[in-house]
Amino acid sequence: MKEKKCLLIGSLFLILFLGIGYNYSLAKVELGGEIRMRFEGINNSDYDDEIADNCAFSTQRTRVYFRGDLAKNVLFDLGAQSNEYWGEKDGLNPWELYLENAYLKFIQVEKKPIDVFVGRQPICYGDGLVLDDSNQGFDALRAVWRLPANLEWEALTVKGRETGSLIDKESGDAGGELESKKYVDEDKDADVYGTVFRWLPIRKKIECYFIYEVDKSTDSVVLRDKCFYGIRLEEKMKEGIDYKIEIAMKKAGKKNTFNYDGYALQAGIVGYAHTSVLGAVSARVEYFQATGSVDEQDKKNFNPAYARTSNNYGECYYGEYYSEVSPEMANKKITNFGIGVSPLKKTNININYYIFDSWTKTINGVRDLGEEIDVVLFYRYSPQVKLRFVYALFLPGEASINEGTSANKILGEILVRF
Repeated sequence: MKEKKCLLIGSLFLILFLGIGYNYSLAKVELGGEIRMRFEGINNSDYDDEIADNCAFSTQRTRVYFRGDLAKNVLFDLGAQSNEYWGEKDGLNPWELYLENAYLKFIQVEKKPIDVFVGRQPICYGDGLVLDDSNQGFDALRAVWRLPANLEWEALTVKGRETGSLIDKESGDAGGELESKKYVDEDKDADVYGTVFRWLPIRKKIECYFIYEVDKSTDSVVLRDKCFYGIRLEEKMKEGIDYKIEIAMKKAGKKNTFNYDGYALQAGIVGYAHTSVLGAVSARVEYFQATGSVDEQDKKNFNPAYARTSNNYGECYYGEYYSEVSPEMANKKITNFGIGVSPLKKTNININYYIFDSWTKTINGVRDLGEEIDVVLFYRYSPQVKLRFVYALFLPGEASINEGTSANKILGEILVRF
């Protein structure tokens, strides 16, 4: 049903664009896309040598976009994405198709320095710590007002995705073991409202935001309205050195009664240089932490509903292995040391070392979740064709009952743009 809905909406938008474009003589129209083929093999997906849980699967992602001028000061962007997978992997649907983008951009509305975006559109602030569409788009209305002195103000409202809840089959109450639960679609949406201020001087970006998530689910047990506010700073200190830092605070509670403060912090610094032997060389240190608890239902968890985390197709952000098997943001402390070199033309090698700790002590009284080493090889065959190979080794720490075991992941990918 969702696929048919996407195709119908996409066809209507395409007919609209072509019809209006014929009358207005469409110019600067761009048609393109990309195809990504990926193979993954995972050994011990729960890092337990006592259980044979190895898996191998392949995924295919196709993205197609059609964008250009619809009329004077009116741009359109229409994009669709399909995903398909083969093999054994929990949580993956065999085939998905949906609209990624379908929006209009009105430039300088009423000859004012204001741009308005209407429709399904990509939205991401910073590294997506609080709000990110994860390449699926948001149904949203946004307005960006360009002010003097390199200032911008943005206001937005987002219609969130449909929500639901797990309830006990017998009693109808939330809770109980997973086997005794059923998924109930509440047929409700979670609305998101926000405002963002930016200052964009040369080689620097300062962004302050306020995001309010309204959970409209009828389940009073798990209902959580959330309010996030934060600040992010990015800067190129001088040639070859960049840094970023972001702090986000959260308030959440039942029925609009905010009764907890939590926060997340991420920071990083990257240095670049060029050498005669290793080519371009980079070194970076990154750190992330978020408040949390071992209890997933604890309201202290920093867990925004629309934050960037790894998704079902392996878009991983904190460790190629660990982020895929444990994508939650709450109750985490993550440190990353990485280096990158380009010894050969069109080739880049990155090595990342991750240290994972929990925010709170685990059941056995320790915080050490484990360590991971990733080796990533990029090869740019041409501007349109790129290849990527990954090997990730995860070593569980003292906080795991499987300390001393290991798990690993291999990944091969080809990306073709057209």
